[in-house]
Amino acid sequence: MSAVFFTLLLLSSAVAIIVDTPANPSQLWPVYAYYNWGQAVHAFCPDNPSCINAIQHNGIGYDPTNGKVAIGKAVSESRITAVRIACPIGSTKLRNLGFTKSGKHYVHNLLGFGLKQGWVSTQFGACGATVPIKRWKSRVSDDLMYARDLEWNTWYRGLVQDGGAVQFWMWP
Repeated sequence: MSAVFFTLLLLSSAVAIIVDTPANPSQLWPVYAYYNWGQAVHAFCPDNPSCINAIQHNGIGYDPTNGKVAIGKAVSESRITAVRIACPIGSTKLRNLGFTKSGKHYVHNLLGFGLKQGWVSTQFGACGATVPIKRWKSRVSDDLMYARDLEWNTWYRGLVQDGGAVQFWMWP
């Protein structure tokens, strides 16, 4: 009788395995790079009016239509709690992406300082983040651009920074 009880106890404890669920589309928002054609520099914002207002009033101004390109998706500020619950292991690798202005360009940080973009991963695959984002220096201006790959662009070709290291991971 005790052997049967022991077997059932082992089976029931094996069911308690923690499984991460990737962030779903409703928990993500796109993060965009906005371009200033005259000064050849970028700023970064999700579709968040306060962020867009901040970059448009920082003394440079950016094209919100023809100069806007998505670089990836991040977990939105309002959905991080739900993602942490659904992805308890991987969410330990999530960081709050922010950008601060330095001269005419913006520099990222993973502490949420400056213009908040949402939550990104520091590890491939954590909560479903699979898009590698690298930092690129421009050859024509004091610009830093963040993207998966800019080798196709002559202004950035060969100028990936930090030895080509991935700065953070986003969602497609």
